[in-house]
Amino acid sequence: NYERRQNEASRLILATVENKFVEVNAKFISGHAVVTNVQNILLLLFTITSLGMILFSFWLSVFISSPIKDLVEAIKRISEGDLKTRVTVSSKDEIGILASEFNGMTARLEKSYIDLEKKVQIRTSELEAKVTELENLREAMITTAQTFEELRNKAKQ
Repeated sequence: NYERRQNEASRLILATVENKFVEVNAKFISGHAVVTNVQNILLLLFTITSLGMILFSFWLSVFISSPIKDLVEAIKRISEGDLKTRVTVSSKDEIGILASEFNGMTARLEKSYIDLEKKVQIRTSELEAKVTELENLREAMITTAQTFEELRNKAKQ
């Protein structure tokens, strides 16, 4: 009888341990599935975040470099002689201030160039008048010299 009770108790203990093992194993498998799902979600979030950061970085670089490229192009046109070139001021940050100052500098340069051209025209007109005056004086001197020569020739005769 004792052995039978002992065998029965052993079977009960073994059945209980086996049931608990099955429960723990099921919870482990369930927990592993949850961990795998969380890993997949985190991997997806990391991928989306990385892609978003790359796109944001690209947009930011275009946003920052575009006004600078416009300024460089304007500088090239001005260096080629187009003093009417202006840059569009699209912000109030350092780049916007630079573009605004650049436009002011270009306007002053254009005005100086126009003033210089006016001065050159005035000087050219003055020089042309002096040249004309000198030519007239030369012709008058030649005429006077010819007249003196004719008078001398008549006086010799």
